[in-house]
Amino acid sequence: MILKVLLIIFSILTTNQEAIVLDEINEARQEAGIHQLITHRDYTRVAQIRAADIAVGWVPFSHYAKRNVWNLIRTPSSSIGEALGRARGIEYIVPNLLDSPSHRRLLMKNTHVGIATTTTQNGFVITVIIIGHPVFLRE
Repeated sequence: MILKVLLIIFSILTTNQEAIVLDEINEARQEAGIHQLITHRDYTRVAQIRAADIAVGWVPFSHYAKRNVWNLIRTPSSSIGEALGRARGIEYIVPNLLDSPSHRRLLMKNTHVGIATTTTQNGFVITVIIIGHPVFLRE
């Protein structure tokens, strides 16, 4: 089981699928006249944790897992959201999310993002997008 988790984490860290997802979201944002998303290290870490959890079946494909995004984020954020995608290919993830009014709104209104993808044993691509507005505190 540990080896399986390590392999999934490795596949998450070495894939270019996240870049494809980010490019497609930013293309839609550009068409809407909205600036590009900025990748956020903490959001990406949480997306990787959530994708690995979902892929091995530790948590359901759901926003309501025990280890959800709101329990994992360390960065103070004025808003935070999670978009989950599951499809037979990476090319379907962003179009499916943009076809959903609530997901489109989430992807268009925020400034920072973390993305992780993995593929399940049955061939589904799982994509976790953590998106929000970090609050940068002055010292």
